[in-house]
Amino acid sequence: MKRFAILALAAVLASCGGSDEISMRIEKSPARLLTPLTLASTAEVSPFLPGLKVVKTRPSDRELVFTMPGDGQAEPATIRFRFDPLDGGSASDAHAYVDVPNIVANIDGKRQILSEARVTTAVRKILTDMAAGKSDHATADMSKILIALAISTDTKLRDKALAMAKGKVSEFDLADEDAPSPDDLAPVEENDPTEYDAPDDQGYSEEA
Repeated sequence: MKRFAILALAAVLASCGGSDEISMRIEKSPARLLTPLTLASTAEVSPFLPGLKVVKTRPSDRELVFTMPGDGQAEPATIRFRFDPLDGGSASDAHAYVDVPNIVANIDGKRQILSEARVTTAVRKILTDMAAGKSDHATADMSKILIALAISTDTKLRDKALAMAKGKVSEFDLADEDAPSPDDLAPVEENDPTEYDAPDDQGYSEEA
């Protein structure tokens, strides 16, 4: 677990090609595509990096938006999904829009840049996995993206994650007075994907 957060961060820090908008037809209903995405969260690393901020909203019954609001120093990041029904609802016209800031980080002595194109490539893979029936992979990969972007858009948490990866601090020595002890780290229950009006206690908020 010590390097999980930094590995998620490194996954989107690259200069890979791609674009910031995705459109494709998927032979599944909008509901079947939305469900795996609503289950994505930062719960796996929130006990080790308290304060991760991801806001999940549903502008309509066909849309899902993840917003990483940033900390006032780093710009916010947004990923928006829309699934319009086709063929009476048995298929979907899937769209994803990615808007992430340019962020530079040094990982293992290498200067790397948060790439909007790389995030878009990862989101495209998620849609492709769902089209292939790999919904569990989609949930896990979307969670990694949310973790990476929540860390990337918060300067303080990004420094902590990098320090953890370099062994300068432990998972439990987070320099916060309210940092959890090992005894406090009970398993985190899954959020109800149908609820969007109350923040949970791990720093992951959901709004209507």
